[in-house]
Amino acid sequence: MKPVVVPLFAAGALFLSGGCATNHEQAATKWEYQEATNSEEANQMAAKGWMVAGFSRYTDATGQPQVNYMMKRPKP
Repeated sequence: MKPVVVPLFAAGALFLSGGCATNHEQAATKWEYQEATNSEEANQMAAKGWMVAGFSRYTDATGQPQVNYMMKRPKP
């Protein structure tokens, strides 16, 4: 009887949790993106509701390390 209980328990838990459904509202979110060329600009944008979506580090022509930030926020 034990081999029957485990699959029934798993099926019941999956049913009660809603299966593998995704959050459809989240999938419908539209984003706008903007680049910040330094951390000060990224911090100012963050204060206005922007989030860091990614960043890239590189060395410029003078040999100085630089960072660019890709910022995003939900479209109004």
